[in-house]
Amino acid sequence: MMTEQEIVNIVKGQSENEDEDDTMNKPEPTITSTEAIKGLETALKYVQQKNLEIDFQVIRNVNKLKKEISYKISQERVQTRIEEYYMLE
Repeated sequence: MMTEQEIVNIVKGQSENEDEDDTMNKPEPTITSTEAIKGLETALKYVQQKNLEIDFQVIRNVNKLKKEISYKISQERVQTRIEEYYMLE
């Protein structure tokens, strides 16, 4: 037996699949470099707190990834002009 919502959707010309497609087509939010670093740090702290037996190479690679992201952040920063600092006319 159909529910009231299914009947309303049919009358409106919608189906359940369209509702699912709408949620699947939404773009994922962009994750910033800072959020990525914080996430990696959180994962490392979790491993340490839970005394998980993680291979040293994995932890080393996570730290390497953190450094690469930090380097990318420093490369993306815009250097201001000295004229703007002194407000020369």
